[in-house]
Amino acid sequence: MRDEIVSLRADTTKMCRSVQRHPGRISRDPSTIVSTIRCSQAVPVARACTPALRPCAWFLDVNSASPGAKQEAAAIVDAGGGRYV
Repeated sequence: MRDEIVSLRADTTKMCRSVQRHPGRISRDPSTIVSTIRCSQAVPVARACTPALRPCAWFLDVNSASPGAKQEAAAIVDAGGGRYV
């Protein structure tokens, strides 16, 4: 189990770094992004994805982040012109 958790963390960290470095790879002009990442990455991924969102696009956050992290992610997405759910 420990090895699986370490592997999952490594994979998630690698994915988040990729999104942060190359947010344009998410999609070209997405109308919706569904965030299903680990709760500790909710804010960094929202920050990385927001530049790729077109105006009024949806950012659906379905992870189990804390209310404070969700509010911070929502503020980032909203400031970037997206709609956080």
